[in-house]
Amino acid sequence: MDFLKTLLAYVALTVAFSVQEGPLPQDVPTPTPLPPNVTASPIPNAPAATDVPTATPTASPIPEPTITPNMGYRTVQWQDRGSGVLKVQKKLIELGYLAEGEDDGAYGSKTTAAVRRFQKANGLSVDGIAGQATQTRLFEDPNVVPYSPPTVPPTATPTPAPETPAPSAAPTASPADDLPLPGASGDFPVDTVTTEAPVYTPEGLTLLPNGSIILGNGGATLTMTVTQDGVGYTRRPSLWVNTVGSPVMSLRELAACIDDWQLDVSESGVWVLSAAGYTVVIRETDSGLSVMVDGSAVAMESGAVRLDNGEVYISDMFLRTALRATTIYDSDEQSLILFVRNKSVSTSAD
Repeated sequence: MDFLKTLLAYVALTVAFSVQEGPLPQDVPTPTPLPPNVTASPIPNAPAATDVPTATPTASPIPEPTITPNMGYRTVQWQDRGSGVLKVQKKLIELGYLAEGEDDGAYGSKTTAAVRRFQKANGLSVDGIAGQATQTRLFEDPNVVPYSPPTVPPTATPTPAPETPAPSAAPTASPADDLPLPGASGDFPVDTVTTEAPVYTPEGLTLLPNGSIILGNGGATLTMTVTQDGVGYTRRPSLWVNTVGSPVMSLRELAACIDDWQLDVSESGVWVLSAAGYTVVIRETDSGLSVMVDGSAVAMESGAVRLDNGEVYISDMFLRTALRATTIYDSDEQSLILFVRNKSVSTSAD
């Protein structure tokens, strides 16, 4: 028993000395607090990526294809005959520009009018001549435009306006007011103008607002230079239609538009026209107007020539009879095409 107590005491002493001889623990540093007025700055976030707009590709407009004129085509025009004319006529009939049965191989007034309509509808120069550009478009263009007859818009039925009491006194316009001239603006056919003027319309005629006269030999629209109030301007000669739909024009205006035509009017009222080698004399008689061509009396149908307000007005029939001219009137385009051959040139039937 004493031995056991001695052993336990020895073990206890040994443990106590071991603890005292070990390394002392080091002080743990205490973190220094921030001053009260200093705050920790948060770490800035990385800048957000900015959305860059994506450019939308724009399709470039596709240019309208153009057809280079085929130089292999032979030009055909007024008074030509043959297989080339026949081929053009058949294609015009196919597209609706020429009536069935008009393919006779002779390039006359109807073929000329059909070619002009085709050229206008297909964006070509309008001259009535089937040249290389016209025939290339006619025979080779897959997008050729067929004839489309003009549509007449329906006439709207006017709605009666509600009755309103009449004013006690209507204002009277003073002479200084800017009032439109009668017959001006929309009723006055003009090409290039610096002013407007009234157009006198004989009884029984209807003025064509867009009327034009075309010299078929060259395809040029006739114009004339006139003066009003000291100001010169250029306009087309006036064109009317009579009650049967035939075109009517002023002889004075027509002669003023064609270089080699000369018109003389005597004080006694005799009108002498020198044109294309012909001399046409028009004079007023007790029974009406008489017409002589190169010294011979010529009978005119009713309405072919008339005197109104001191002016002579002629229809296309007058030109065909007195000058052996060929005329083509297109009511859709309000145009009169005039072919006048010189007297010395031999003529052939259309």
